[in-house]
Amino acid sequence: VRSLTPGANVFLGEILSTGSDARLEIRLHDDAIFTLAAETSFVIVTFTFGGTANEPRAFMRLMEGAFLAVSGAIALAENGNMTVQTSVASIRIRGATIWSGPLDGFFRVVLLDGTLATLANADGVVELNQVNTGTIVTGPGASPTTPNPWGRALLAAARATVAFDTP
Repeated sequence: VRSLTPGANVFLGEILSTGSDARLEIRLHDDAIFTLAAETSFVIVTFTFGGTANEPRAFMRLMEGAFLAVSGAIALAENGNMTVQTSVASIRIRGATIWSGPLDGFFRVVLLDGTLATLANADGVVELNQVNTGTIVTGPGASPTTPNPWGRALLAAARATVAFDTP
């Protein structure tokens, strides 16, 4: 266990955890940004960027909590693959800013900016391709719901979980 300081390196396989009043911003080498909410555990499993031998790929795991993701070069690359695995589904991010995590008793994902995010599990696949629309997965074994627009209050509640200026 170690405390991170601003600018500290994060390594593959390290579990990044935040406390009850903490937020953590991670900037990856492809300029993707992940902001972790309070009481979140997150790990970067695979990160391949640069060079000619490998396709650009990032695979992360959300163990608990919520996060905001802003696409970097991997998610924008034609052959790139940026995926976050959660307990209920996989989220593939393609040129997008998304928020994901538990809110109001449900696991939710919303497209905040950009063009596409895909949520998939064994029971279904949903594409988020309209800004401020989101989906819900009620638990393991449940398919993602049809995307619906989120109102201001729900969007504000999601953003507040990852905001650094929240009192």
